[in-house]
Amino acid sequence: MGLGLGASYEISAATKINAVVSFFDAKATGVKNVSAYGIGVSHNLGGATPKVGVAQNDKKNMLDLGVSFSF
Repeated sequence: MGLGLGASYEISAATKINAVVSFFDAKATGVKNVSAYGIGVSHNLGGATPKVGVAQNDKKNMLDLGVSFSF
């Protein structure tokens, strides 16, 4: 069984914060329980949107950096 929850908040018209939490209880399969959480920020520059996020999954820290473009 798994459970996940996500939320988003607009700081301004161009800046947004996203947060996610999830939990997987694997008693039936014998696999260990896994939880994950993360937070990210994006800022729209009018065609290019830089994004950064940090997360932890099964005690492993992760960093995500990128830029998305819309034409």
